[in-house]
Amino acid sequence: MGSLLLFVILLVLFIISVPIAIALGLASVLYLIIMTDMPLISLPQRLFASLDSFPLMAAPFFILAGKLMEHGGISERLVDFAKSIVGQVKG
Repeated sequence: MGSLLLFVILLVLFIISVPIAIALGLASVLYLIIMTDMPLISLPQRLFASLDSFPLMAAPFFILAGKLMEHGGISERLVDFAKSIVGQVKG
């Protein structure tokens, strides 16, 4: 029953042209207000606590490392090095 309510709220928000990110957050908050007795003051605390995790931090730092390597020219040199080692081998 709960997941159906969440889906309906999300669908209604999509129909009235609410942006996706806002609709996901608003649907979650409305679900918490309707279906649970959790105080809303603890919602931001749990949100920021869940964002403080190493797996979530790894993706932006991996992208940053790739961009730094691209702008520094290291990535092109690494690809050239790999081609010089195994460039003649197919597959």
